Amino acid sequence: MFLVLLCVIVFCATVWWKCHMNKLLKKTENTPTLEGGLPIIGHGHLLIGDSEYFFELVTKYSAIVNQNGGIMKGLMGPMVYFHVTDPDIALKLMNACLKKNYLYNVAKQWLGDGLITGDVVTWKRHRKLIMPTFNQTTLNEFQDIFNTQSRSFSDSLRSLVGRDVDPWPLVRDNALETICQTVLGLPPDGCKLVDEEYAIATEEMLNIFNTRIQTPYMHSDWLYKWAKTKKIEDKAVNILKRFSSNLLQIKKQSTGVSKNDHAEPKGKAFLDHFLELHSQGLLTERELLDELNTMIVAGHDTVATELVFILILLGSFPEVQERVYEEIQSVFDCTDRDVTKYDLPRLVYLEAVIKEVMRLYPVASIIARDADKDVNIDNHTIPAGSSIILLVWGINRSKAWGEYAEQFKPERWLDPCTLPDNPAFATFSNGSRMCLGKMFAYNSMKTTLVHLLRNFKVTADYRQLKLKVDFLLKPSSGHHINLELR
Repeated sequence: MFLVLLCVIVFCATVWWKCHMNKLLKKTENTPTLEGGLPIIGHGHLLIGDSEYFFELVTKYSAIVNQNGGIMKGLMGPMVYFHVTDPDIALKLMNACLKKNYLYNVAKQWLGDGLITGDVVTWKRHRKLIMPTFNQTTLNEFQDIFNTQSRSFSDSLRSLVGRDVDPWPLVRDNALETICQTVLGLPPDGCKLVDEEYAIATEEMLNIFNTRIQTPYMHSDWLYKWAKTKKIEDKAVNILKRFSSNLLQIKKQSTGVSKNDHAEPKGKAFLDHFLELHSQGLLTERELLDELNTMIVAGHDTVATELVFILILLGSFPEVQERVYEEIQSVFDCTDRDVTKYDLPRLVYLEAVIKEVMRLYPVASIIARDADKDVNIDNHTIPAGSSIILLVWGINRSKAWGEYAEQFKPERWLDPCTLPDNPAFATFSNGSRMCLGKMFAYNSMKTTLVHLLRNFKVTADYRQLKLKVDFLLKPSSGHHINLELR
């Protein structure tokens, strides 16, 4: 009897699978399929490997999809994944499909329902509440802190002159302290909690995210809870949440919040504004902490990583570095004064360098979304229930950038006539869920680089650079630099 029942179940499952796949493939017949798929499991086996292999996978499929019209599909079990590098198609899908892919759930234990991982309803509500804090008035008020932190960072590098160094620890710590004093509005002594334990826990979590994404059976929360990695994650999450909770307590003690304080958030730091919303009952403490954890990691890790890439490229192209230095000397009349809000738009070539590095080395090199309805774009049908992998690495190297898309050419940003349309630069994402902190990142990085480059010459070799994707794009080796006093 059991064998008969088992045979009936297998037969019914096979029929369902066959009908489902036929219907799915019929709907998506206009979209070419990636090679390498296997029966039943599709392309899932191609994910298995380490973080360096994952980077190779991203670059390989970015090139393949770019060569085949900018959109291709892959299968993972009964699910279809659309891989997209065409900038226009990507923008339309980013606006049409706001739901994050289930793979982002790997970060839920740490980031909860923050802007990066939250569902669409929560994201819309939180974004509306957060948006007013990312205004020009607030950014202008951060400029003094950017200068102070940049000078301190530059001073810390003097002891490293004349030898090959890994810039990451110093850049990371400086970026984290900057976030604490600006976005979180903490006093300098409140940032003393920043320590190596927090940094190590962050690296562990990013590595764990990638391990889960690359291990298909770990996509299941039920199966994952039995894995050894889960214990490491639990320990790291406790460290990270304790850190943010302590920062929140310091902030509460250093400021008074009234339930009747309905002042506009213009000029207020993110955390000040959110504490007021919490006191008014518009945000729960858990929601506040979710966004706090999200802001800390998104605000410091991404900026720090991009700064490392920028230093490597500047050190590899001395003629570019010298041109940046000459621009700095011209804007500041060969003085050592602070960077003001009026100086920032005058640093045109420096901004071109920053954008070009971010184009070639996007920290978020892939973005994953789900389609909750059928979407028809350029003769392609993206069925409801399917997933979308937006290959930012490939979008930033699409044919829209011309035949020299793979080359480091900051000059391309100086002439609007040589630039493609906006969607071709997807480092900050595009569409409705694009990053809110773009101008914060630009202003912070410009200020840091002015103080650094007026004091040091940087030498590096980007050809030695090896990369990995630990949820975010990171150097794995070959990223050391050498500093020389000017």
